[in-house]
Amino acid sequence: MKASYSVLSFLLIFLTYQLKSQKEDNVWFLGGNFNSTDSSYKACRIDFFNDTFDITYIDKGLPYDFTNASICDAEGRLLCLSNGENLYHSEYEIMANGSDFYPNSNYVQGVPYVQGFMLLPLPDNPGKVVHIYGNPKVVFPPQGPFLGYVKLRYAIADMQLNNGLGQVIERDVIAGMDTLSFLQMTATRHGNGRDWWVMIPHYIDQRYYRYLLSPQGLEFVGQQSISTTTLGLGKAAFSPDGTMYARFNGHGILPDSAFSTFDLYQFDRCSGLLSNRITHTYDLSGLAGKPGGVAFSPNSRYLYVTRWDSIFQYDLQAPDIIASEVTVAVYDLFADTLGLPTRFFYPLLAPDNKIYVCVSNYNSQYLHVIEQPNSAGLACQVRQHALRLPVYNNFLLPNMPYYRLGKWVGSPCDTLGIIAVGEAPKEAGFSVFPNPASDLLQIKFSQPLRAETTVEILDLTGRLAIRRNITGGTAQFSMQTENLPEGAYFLRIASAGKLLGRQKLVVAR
Repeated sequence: MKASYSVLSFLLIFLTYQLKSQKEDNVWFLGGNFNSTDSSYKACRIDFFNDTFDITYIDKGLPYDFTNASICDAEGRLLCLSNGENLYHSEYEIMANGSDFYPNSNYVQGVPYVQGFMLLPLPDNPGKVVHIYGNPKVVFPPQGPFLGYVKLRYAIADMQLNNGLGQVIERDVIAGMDTLSFLQMTATRHGNGRDWWVMIPHYIDQRYYRYLLSPQGLEFVGQQSISTTTLGLGKAAFSPDGTMYARFNGHGILPDSAFSTFDLYQFDRCSGLLSNRITHTYDLSGLAGKPGGVAFSPNSRYLYVTRWDSIFQYDLQAPDIIASEVTVAVYDLFADTLGLPTRFFYPLLAPDNKIYVCVSNYNSQYLHVIEQPNSAGLACQVRQHALRLPVYNNFLLPNMPYYRLGKWVGSPCDTLGIIAVGEAPKEAGFSVFPNPASDLLQIKFSQPLRAETTVEILDLTGRLAIRRNITGGTAQFSMQTENLPEGAYFLRIASAGKLLGRQKLVVAR
């Protein structure tokens, strides 16, 4: 019994340490007007410690415009921060080789895109940080001029260089050439628990682009055509458990033509594919199109939508998610010290399991707080203008993912040995192509089959989707997959009661 207790105690301590060590989002920076001599227009940082935090005034202007990003090591020590244009080290100066990521634009006060860039840890490379950004350009679709990213790029900073202040060792590496949104870049951890999915909408079409950040860098995996709302001003987010993705879009500036929507999807952490869209359009009742955002509760049960003058909660376990809507806050007409309104804009789930909401459209010293986001309805306790900052914040919160998510146990990608989509192991004696598949799948055997063989495709719950029998002597076999919904599957091949091989299969169109 003593030995069992010791082992159990070790496991509990180890798991607790692991959970507490995922503190890459431990430090937030706020502020925004670095040209002002007024001390109220400098910067501040919030350091989270379990259930509490410290706010530190920084007597320095950090050039932020709409968004920023910061990242810590696993223990919560600040590594670097970004305004999109430059990378700054932990002493708030530009890092070596970390300036001018947008050399053809005048973004000295920061890149003015909501979720237009982000920082992520390079998997299996402690101390290395990846800065993901784009090459903005005005494009001319039939609908008229539009700003988009024509090239997605990334840089790698080694924070172990220069006595811990870091240095950019690679930059301007091209990860994709298509025209993407300059907004709503977000990420969640891959089902293997190591890599990252980075999701970006197309700048105008109903398409999403998915990129995989692995130890080899950021690479384009594929695009998905799926019904979605045209890009507007707003925020996107993944749920903490990685199973859901949501985005808010505000459109129009005139009351007669304005509308706001949110889209909600299920997300597959193995394939990076979206499915089962739910959408809702708000009646603005004469209001012009206004910005907003989305955030999920820590337990991933509730979706919060912030829309200018209101905050809504949706129960994701309800039979009818849209019908579960509860208005948990309405703007209370409070004005800050400048006499300006404190409406709702960008929400972000913090390490203390509260959701913080910045003020829309104006510099403000206030943040709203959702104190109990795991609670239903008004019990979630929205406290308006509850947190007063020592500086005026330029209606921004950092763009960062949820870090406390591990591997997807029981999925086809919960081990690093099968994260890649490709051929089966050589010892299995067959290869599958194309993978991802669309309407037709080819299976090629290393030698003709000796006996009748069964090919099965199962969904992630183990339910049989397709079964085909192959006669002995076959060396290559084709099967239709056009009726399979997009997503991840298992492909299993057996003969005479013996399993010949098992492989992950992705269907994408």
